[in-house]
Amino acid sequence: MNESEKDKLFDEAVRVVREADRGSVSLLQRRLGIGYARAARLINSLEEAGVIGAYRVGKAREVLKGKI
Repeated sequence: MNESEKDKLFDEAVRVVREADRGSVSLLQRRLGIGYARAARLINSLEEAGVIGAYRVGKAREVLKGKI
């Protein structure tokens, strides 16, 4: 993902998942006050950047240490 494609809330999303030590669409929706579609895109971007782990059914995503 290049800089022009990066969501303006990406860095804030990184901070939120690190503070919560978990990542989920609903967490980003609540903490950032955004809709489902944008939160889902941010979660996908966080996974692509190596900030959070892969989707696990019914569980929040693991925050990967040492990234970004």
